[in-house]
Amino acid sequence: MFGNQTIQRLQSAAEESPVVYLSYRPVDEEAGPEKTFDLSRATISAARAVGAADMGAALERIGQGDDLPALTVIRRAGD
Repeated sequence: MFGNQTIQRLQSAAEESPVVYLSYRPVDEEAGPEKTFDLSRATISAARAVGAADMGAALERIGQGDDLPALTVIRRAGD
């Protein structure tokens, strides 16, 4: 339900100006509903590195003048 509200708000904002939405998709090894969450330094560092790579890719596309749709979803690096 909350994910749907987020997308609706992003779509609404995209009507006024372009929106780049970075969507994190965990790998199978990460915690899920049936697993204990891993908040170790290594896991958090890895997630931050992936986020930085995704943001770098988004900024590169914007900097190159790519004609991106109003609402651009960029999923986890490598997906």
